[in-house]
Amino acid sequence: MWLVLLFTAGAWGQDVTARDLTVRMFDTDRVGAVTVTPLSGAVTWKACPGCAFQALGRAVTVKSGAAVGVVVLGDVRVETDTRRKASAAGSWRVDSERDGLRVRVTLPSERYVAAVLSGEAAADEPPASLRALAVVVRSYAMTHPGELTDSTKTQVLRLGAVSGAIADAVRETAGETLWVGGRQVPGYFTQSSGGVTEASSVAWGGVAQVWLRSQADPASERAPSQWHAEIGLEELRQALVREGFAVVGPVREIAVVRRTGSGRVGRIRVGGFEMAGPAFRFAMGRELGWNRLRSDLYTVRVVGQSAVFEGKGYGHGVGLSQAGARVMAGEGRDAGAILRFYFPGAAVRVTAQDAGWQTRDGVGWTLVSTAPDGEMVKKGDEAWRRARGLVRVSEAVHPVVRVFPTVALFRGVTGEPGWTLAATRGERIFMQPAGVRAPGLLLHEMLHVLVEARASDGVPLWFREGLVEALAEPGGSMEVGLVKDVEGKLERPGSLAEAQVAHREAGAMVRRLVKGYGVGVVVGWLTSGVPQGRE
Repeated sequence: MWLVLLFTAGAWGQDVTARDLTVRMFDTDRVGAVTVTPLSGAVTWKACPGCAFQALGRAVTVKSGAAVGVVVLGDVRVETDTRRKASAAGSWRVDSERDGLRVRVTLPSERYVAAVLSGEAAADEPPASLRALAVVVRSYAMTHPGELTDSTKTQVLRLGAVSGAIADAVRETAGETLWVGGRQVPGYFTQSSGGVTEASSVAWGGVAQVWLRSQADPASERAPSQWHAEIGLEELRQALVREGFAVVGPVREIAVVRRTGSGRVGRIRVGGFEMAGPAFRFAMGRELGWNRLRSDLYTVRVVGQSAVFEGKGYGHGVGLSQAGARVMAGEGRDAGAILRFYFPGAAVRVTAQDAGWQTRDGVGWTLVSTAPDGEMVKKGDEAWRRARGLVRVSEAVHPVVRVFPTVALFRGVTGEPGWTLAATRGERIFMQPAGVRAPGLLLHEMLHVLVEARASDGVPLWFREGLVEALAEPGGSMEVGLVKDVEGKLERPGSLAEAQVAHREAGAMVRRLVKGYGVGVVVGWLTSGVPQGRE
């Protein structure tokens, strides 16, 4: 399903557009044992740093105290003795640490973004706000200096199956992050700002950042976020004591001492003890549950033996408000407009030199690139015209060609090895930067679109791949017998050389058929099937 060509890949780990990210899983649990079960494909593992990798054909349980550098590679399900589980293809590592087992998984940044959207976005999130959230999530991950977790310490994620809407949002914003000048900057999001966002410097300290300042948020104001909580005074005091605060009882008074510019509680006094508003909320959340004090935007009074809180908004209030973004999307604002509002002064880009993904329409197809040019549109028009003349289909087909600015981003989105220049999935064609310069590549991939659109179920891969090769290069080799199991090697090539030989073999096989039966008859077999004895 792709054309292969050798090239030198860039440094995956240093790319600003995509890289592998390591996430500490089950972060809030005290894990004593994990069971790893292989799900699909080849799964290998090793039980210690000095051990050799071996196939993992059945479930294996790792217990605390015995695990030192257990590594599992492949698609697996990991279940803990705390009744948590996660499934993903990646590089998993299990280590014993002082408080139990630590489980970490390394996966491409684009898959990480999809997992966070699965964990944080509403099931019916509009496309525009979902895309905006994808950019924010990616911006945070690509600039985060410490360890990522699966909890609210960084960004909550849910590994496993990804919805079509989330897959679309991640693909359409692939590699896009927030930039200020020539610098990639972090983004943050909150469930609801309550009508006014908070400055990052006020919420967490540090230098004020222009793109993370406090501002009125009318869209969030239009999304109800009021909440009410009552907490017994002694229950509240004991929670603070467990968190290490020296609150002496009995508590008879709770009062806001100072508010921030956004109206949030900056300092609060509990009895005779004064503390920061966010520290108070975090203590209540950790001890009593995060659904009690939902934000720092509240009033408080003592009624009898209880503290009564009336508030609005959910979360810290910094950056994009999910509630407000959803309202804006419902009013017809696109992802760019949402991001410009919540991050004033920041631009959305893939690299420091571009302006994000841009779209150019060709004749019957569309080019998506960070640097679209008229010459490629002309080449695409000619390739699409030739392809449609060779393979006719009854239904409307409209290819979308996405040209990636870096090898790392192409690999992160498609999952293809570095020696693959292009990959076609349905009507979508994904191309590496070097792929733009490869002679005949656009024609080759557009033929793939038409062949797959016309092919009936059961038409073998060797015939579909070989037909593309034969139509793209009719004068190519007809020498067959170079490789056994062409079908298997096309499905799962182990190397560049193996893939090239398999494609050449498939092309030669179909060229022989074209020579004997004519191109029209052979193309017709896409619909009717390859006759017996012609395989």
